[in-house]
Amino acid sequence: MSNDRDLSNYTIAIATLAITVIAVQASNLVADDSVISLVPASSQWEQHDLNRPKPALQDPGPGTEKEFAKPPEGAVVLFNGKDLSDWVRRPGAKEQPPVMEPKWKIGEGFFEVTPNGGNIYSKEKFGDCRIHLEWATPAQFKPTANGQNRGNSGVFLPGHLEHQILDSFDNETYADGQAGAVYGKYPPMVNVSRKPGEWQSYDITLEQPRFDTNHKMTRPCTLTVFHNGVLVQDHVPIGGNSTSGTLGLQDHYTPVRFRNVWIQKITPPQAPAPSEFAKKVKVFILAGQSNMEGQGIIAADPKRNGGKGSLEYLVKEPHTAARFSRLVDKEGKWVVRDDVWISYLDRQGPLTVGYGPKQDRIGPELGFGWEVGNAYQQPVLLIKCAWGGKSLAVDFRPPSSGKIPYSLGEKQDAEIATDPNIVGKYYREILTLTKAALARVKELVPGSDGDYEIAGFGWHQGWNDRINDKFNAEYETNMANFIRDIRKELGVDNLPFVIAETGMSGLEEKHPRALSLMKAQAAVAEQPNFKGTVAFVGTKGFWRPQEESPSGQAYHWNTNAETYYLIGESMGQAMKKLLE
Repeated sequence: MSNDRDLSNYTIAIATLAITVIAVQASNLVADDSVISLVPASSQWEQHDLNRPKPALQDPGPGTEKEFAKPPEGAVVLFNGKDLSDWVRRPGAKEQPPVMEPKWKIGEGFFEVTPNGGNIYSKEKFGDCRIHLEWATPAQFKPTANGQNRGNSGVFLPGHLEHQILDSFDNETYADGQAGAVYGKYPPMVNVSRKPGEWQSYDITLEQPRFDTNHKMTRPCTLTVFHNGVLVQDHVPIGGNSTSGTLGLQDHYTPVRFRNVWIQKITPPQAPAPSEFAKKVKVFILAGQSNMEGQGIIAADPKRNGGKGSLEYLVKEPHTAARFSRLVDKEGKWVVRDDVWISYLDRQGPLTVGYGPKQDRIGPELGFGWEVGNAYQQPVLLIKCAWGGKSLAVDFRPPSSGKIPYSLGEKQDAEIATDPNIVGKYYREILTLTKAALARVKELVPGSDGDYEIAGFGWHQGWNDRINDKFNAEYETNMANFIRDIRKELGVDNLPFVIAETGMSGLEEKHPRALSLMKAQAAVAEQPNFKGTVAFVGTKGFWRPQEESPSGQAYHWNTNAETYYLIGESMGQAMKKLLE
């Protein structure tokens, strides 16, 4: 919450917050809080409107070694476990000098807000960056400590917005003021707060605004936040003209505790010269079976749970509009991208909704295309190759996996004996469609001269292997062979690959075969020879129950458009990391 002493008396609740570090305007190390501008994300809701829908609760589970990650090589470590030598304190209005040593408490491997000790800011300034921070609120608090009075703190972002820190476990407050919120503007997509006293984490990607040679903003500053490993803010625009600044943590008069604070600097992609922009097209291949085809319903049908889970519903529903409203223009029509193009079997054109197996549906291509389209200056071409009911063991079987070493049953064995090309038919079809599209880049991407680079490959498949023990047992081997063979055929060594988990049924999945297949998918990315070039994207958290979806087709993610969009978006985010 904003650091305003006229607001309620904020009592004790050590906010284990994973702060969203701010980039206070570089020229304004000790900027006055009065310049903070908090604008509601939608005119439908006033700031701090108590009627605004609250984010759904989601259990993030216990913290893991992966979540509480050690600083990667090259990261700027902002807490050495001993002192705050990398920070300065913001003094009170009458204090001198303007920059002073922090007064916060140092504990064993953590530091803690000293109430009235002042905000602290990193000495170093940052532009585009990834911020990791771990925080914890007090396990004990006064009975009267509730709402904004419990474990309150904050992190300030460029444009003077605050990312909220608050004990939001079983603690009611306004939606745009709980943990994970861009304070006063965007509520988190879900509430994944852990119990008071438990360590939590924030992983924040901050992309500074972009300007052309005439200093006109071409893209606003955006923020993506994972709270306890769960996405809560997705590429939201937060305003402001700063392109660098310091990281700041707020003293809101409560002892919030922090540890393991580090920042990775991100080098912004350089805008290519006009001639290069016209030539080079970034090509991504998306392949798989029916869930890569995409079954996400677009139109909101009142007969289908009141339209819940459809793309139209997501765009209009206040709880999700902050994330999905960018998919429509001011007139409410679906946005048609002029920088991302798609070729999907017999359909081609600029990316918009309707590139599922039928034009009334979406697949992962929409979220993926928006994610990579926003990331790169070059035009993007998606080549989508997907067919329902296909297995990696048979239909997509790569050449280096050899012949199928077991019987498929008398009937199918006879069919393969008659036509051996059944095995691996759709592996070869991916290559045929891809090469055909590459030969037509100039036609498929208006304004290009046909020059391209194959930038990455996305894979979402597994149901037909998940339901067969033998297929399941060799999935990891077949997937690894598939990656190597595709790279060889396309002539791109270490082509980045992203594998999206077959996570239907969500976090409650218990079937041994389903769990085994998901484990195999994750294991491929962990193979030493694929380090840094293959990524695994967990999808179980994107499951939405039948009562929140257009249907009960569990094997098709209940035809929930949000699920398919999130899968594609997460694949795009993973792809961007591989390409850095």
